[in-house]
Amino acid sequence: MKRSSLILSVLALMLTAGLCQATLIATFADPAFDSTTPLFTVGPNNQVTGGWSDSQTNLDLEYMGNVYNDAFFTMTALTYTGGLTGGTTGGGTIMFFADNADTMVDAPVLQIDFTSAYVNPNGLGGNNIFAFFANGVEFSGAIVGTEAGVAANLDDESFSFSFTHQVLVSGGYTATAAFTSSATPVVPEPATMGLLISGVLALVRRRK
Repeated sequence: MKRSSLILSVLALMLTAGLCQATLIATFADPAFDSTTPLFTVGPNNQVTGGWSDSQTNLDLEYMGNVYNDAFFTMTALTYTGGLTGGTTGGGTIMFFADNADTMVDAPVLQIDFTSAYVNPNGLGGNNIFAFFANGVEFSGAIVGTEAGVAANLDDESFSFSFTHQVLVSGGYTATAAFTSSATPVVPEPATMGLLISGVLALVRRRK
């Protein structure tokens, strides 16, 4: 009876794993009060640049019910092909840090690497999306570690910035932004599940 219960428990666990949904990784509301402190500049010099400095406040990075108050982030300058109606970029890296972190010494709490991106402004003046579709997106850092309560092995990583307070500048525009990100925990392959079952059955036999 105990053996049957144990096997059923394992099968239930595997079924639950197979039904994994996308998990919210991290998010922040727009930290800027108006257009005077933009997070992004799109277009000038055929680049997209972005960031929020440690000297600035109000960027509260949230994950799994926890918050990094007054966090900040850096982004590598991205090569931009396009205009005011949208375009594409090359790859880059975005790194989020805790307040007062030393970017030369301290590891980021969240790092996002990607191979390409798509900028979709949908017309200036509204809530627009700076969307990074699933083009080589990869999360790393403390937020995606097991200590944060999130599975370390992730798939289908995605994130986006929602633009507001756009202002036209020479060759492009600036914008403030909110942020969200998600991913799906990796489910073991059938072969791995088979090995897990074999291991459990072996333990059961030893206890008989």
